[in-house]
Amino acid sequence: MNSKKFLGIFLALTVCILGCNAFINYKYDTYGVFDKDFSKLRPAYLNERFAKMDFLLHEGKGKFDTFIFGSSRVQKFNPKLFSESAYNLGYSAGLPFDYLRDLKTLVASGIKIKKIYLAVDDFSYKRLPEEVSSNINFVGYSGFSDNLKYKTVLLLRFPEKEQFKYMQNKLDVYKLKYNINIDGSVDVQGTDNDSDIDLKNYVIDERFKKPTVYSERNKRTQAVIKEIKEFKRICEINKIELVVFMNPTHIVTYLSDDKNNLNEFKRELAKVVDFYDFSTINFMAHCIMKLHT
Repeated sequence: MNSKKFLGIFLALTVCILGCNAFINYKYDTYGVFDKDFSKLRPAYLNERFAKMDFLLHEGKGKFDTFIFGSSRVQKFNPKLFSESAYNLGYSAGLPFDYLRDLKTLVASGIKIKKIYLAVDDFSYKRLPEEVSSNINFVGYSGFSDNLKYKTVLLLRFPEKEQFKYMQNKLDVYKLKYNINIDGSVDVQGTDNDSDIDLKNYVIDERFKKPTVYSERNKRTQAVIKEIKEFKRICEINKIELVVFMNPTHIVTYLSDDKNNLNEFKRELAKVVDFYDFSTINFMAHCIMKLHT
């Protein structure tokens, strides 16, 4: 076989494989980037950073004027308790870096915002943006070229085993199934649903004896304060009412935090904006039924 023929066969196979990958990844999209029917139960968490912003800038544009920014600790907040026109923009491992990017995008797109609730966490100053963004499911909605690059990567990557089960509609094999409501809140069906919980065993589960730990060496207090300061500045320029609060933290995690670093962060935050502090030991800190660690 001559080299030209070999090269032709190789290129044809490559195109065929990439084409098959693209078809499967597009049609059986578990990330919510191509398949925007969020009412579907899926076997994996959507990329909420991308999916929610994409929705707000297109199908949901102009329908909401109040937004809840935060991490997974606000994902189950009912937006209707804040406003009839509120949207829950919470997503897993959310950081002020993410919130600032999304606020800039919303404002630049002409979306009229009346009020924002900004939730800050004990890990906000300990998690690195580059570490979070390296997760393909945590890539944020950005400019056209970056969004195109992200979509291309999703299309051409080899499908995951979950997608093949998703193709066969074998959702019953998953302990958790997940979807996003029209107002941005999430539903998770499975072993963490109240109706499925064995309360006596649940409260003594091993996971609640272990804190969620992020290295204090990654402390980026000043960088985060700068991001929140810029977030506030944009709100002021656009006459957006801003309400800031620190999320409750599970007592096990709270007790494991370096209190000097945590209090330093709070003092610096207080210099920039008034905020409600729910992060100390309180009823919610003990309420493992409703609170992530």
